[in-house]
Amino acid sequence: MKGKKLIWVSALIILVIVLVIMFLPRTSEQQKALLEKAELLKAQVVTEETIKALKDSPVNAVGQVVFLSVSDGSERAKVFTGTGKTLSDAWDSAAKKAVKGLDKTEPRWLSADVVSESWATTPEAIWEELDDTASGFDFNGLAFDAKFETAALEGELNGWGIYDYEKEEISIIRLNKWLEATGRRPMLQMPEEMTEFACWGWFCDENNDVFPLIREGADTGRRVIDGIDRDYAKNIIDTASSFLVDQVKDDGTFNYKINPQTDKDSDDYNMLRHAGTIWSLICRYRLFPDEGLREKIERCIDYLLSQLKYDEDGAAYVYEEKSHEIKLGGNGISIVTLTEYMDVFDDDRYVDVCVALGQGILDQQDPEDGSYEDEYGSDNKSD
Repeated sequence: MKGKKLIWVSALIILVIVLVIMFLPRTSEQQKALLEKAELLKAQVVTEETIKALKDSPVNAVGQVVFLSVSDGSERAKVFTGTGKTLSDAWDSAAKKAVKGLDKTEPRWLSADVVSESWATTPEAIWEELDDTASGFDFNGLAFDAKFETAALEGELNGWGIYDYEKEEISIIRLNKWLEATGRRPMLQMPEEMTEFACWGWFCDENNDVFPLIREGADTGRRVIDGIDRDYAKNIIDTASSFLVDQVKDDGTFNYKINPQTDKDSDDYNMLRHAGTIWSLICRYRLFPDEGLREKIERCIDYLLSQLKYDEDGAAYVYEEKSHEIKLGGNGISIVTLTEYMDVFDDDRYVDVCVALGQGILDQQDPEDGSYEDEYGSDNKSD
């Protein structure tokens, strides 16, 4: 009996251990990847130099503040905020939240923003500051409470349309949409006083390479580049043009513009830029020949040709249907694009089209002063 009892007790203990193991939180592959990137970034961010610089410039009442933004490269980043008495404490707090809230997101990119300075502000003061800037654009973040529990980075403020530049106000409707999407409580009214802040940034890419980001001016948030050589330039061309290739649709148009506030395609379309983008794809083909790319280039050219207007003398114009105006700049870029195509592919099929487009430019030129007129009724000079 004692032997049987021991067997049952042992079995029960084993079962309990198995159940405990089953229900213990597991570290997923995504979480492991995020932790690896976070450690790489932390080594670059939480340094004696950064700590000293932040100590010399006190940040705010909550101590140090760190934002970690995680993205799979195809969707808007998820942002996690950490605060603490020290930079290391704030970092660990943000990293812990990021790992817990990661879900199934593949952490292809991870960026870190550390609050470098902050100051009290009001909604009115923000717009007064913008009026004094050349760009009229705010690169700072904004905390809607003293504890930074509802703090938004510049990308969130502008990406969600919280800053309404047309009305020169902070939109509480869009602010509440952001709060809801990030699991926070909505606000009934805008606080009279808030905290504006600037950040120092770092970025870890899909290859686990870490880049410091520019800290001020119109280039704020972009990578610091010490120099550009042949290989670096070629890589930029490859990655940037690969994005353009992926935007080609079945009808030969491009996914021209997506509104970050709605995640919807814009109904705007610009034929001048359409022609210029085809030129870029042809330049890519010179460096990276690909028959699949050639098919997409020709598809885009076919759409361009379908949008030309011819007058009774055979002159051709790139015409914007929506604005009812010709684009002489579009004529010029189209000629460059089509001649570039013929040069790269040793094909003269577009010679007559180029001649007609060139004639369209000449026909619109004032022989007296060299300026151009817009034949379709607009008083504006065509671009």
